[in-house]
This record gives sequence, structure tokens and C-alpha cells, in this order.
Amino acid sequence: MKPRHALPADLPALVALGRVMHAEAPRMHYTHFDGDKVRRVLEHAMRSGVVIVHEGTEGAIDGGFAGVLTERWYSPDLIFTDLALFVRPDTRGGLTAYRLIREALDWCQAKGLKPRDVQIGVSTGIHPEQTGRLYESLGFKCVGGIYELEAF
Repeated sequence: MKPRHALPADLPALVALGRVMHAEAPRMHYTHFDGDKVRRVLEHAMRSGVVIVHEGTEGAIDGGFAGVLTERWYSPDLIFTDLALFVRPDTRGGLTAYRLIREALDWCQAKGLKPRDVQIGVSTGIHPEQTGRLYESLGFKCVGGIYELEAF
């Protein structure tokens, strides 16, 4: 199936998918999941960025990508960054994540962004090496990292 832009009617399924991501992600276990907050963030992303969904063979949403377009903190120049990429564990191993990101990149290009205006990352702790290889296969280059404090 081809990915498509999310519709407001997709929000309950996306919130449910977010709950699955939160439960799986090693970097999220210590925080509370708030479905209402997720819904508001996705609604914001639908207005100021893009939310892409992928439907499996049964028609149910099995993956999603959300990103926003915003000004850089130091400049009025725009930057696109991801909020979330997730594919249900039982449907991984195919092209779903690739197709989701490719659709988002097509949206970025249509908005007139330059390649360096698009930055995405891996902060969940879910398969970071595999996800990094996926990003590199799409033309991304690793330019930094995320560091989490272990103790004071």
C-alpha cells in the first residue's frame, strides 16, 4: 500500500500506535503517556508540517511518520524535523518505514526545502542502528548524536 497524508479520522489509530511505540521504546519507559497530548501534537503537525500514515493489507494503520516545519532557533530560515516514526512491530521488515519517510521527503521538496533543511533522528532507542542505516539509504548523513544524562 502507498502511504498517504493523515486525516483527522486517523487520529485515534495514530494515538493507539503512539501508545505501542511508547511501550516499546527504552528511552520512553520512565515517562507518562498522554493520549490527549499526542492527539494535540499530531493535530499541530497536520497544520504546520506533515503526518503520513501507512495502511497494511487489512486497511488498518500499521505505521506513521510525523514532522513539523519551523523556524531555526537562530534564524527565520525554515527547518523540517521529525516528531515520530513508528511501524508496528508485527509488520516490520518490509518497506513501510522507507515509504513513510520518502513521502515526507517528497512533501519537503514540494515545499521548496533544501536537503540540509531536513533533519531527522533516532531518540526512542528502538533499533537505532537499523534506523540509522535506513536514514542513510535515503540520503541522510549522521551529523551528531543524543546524549542522555545517567546520574547527577
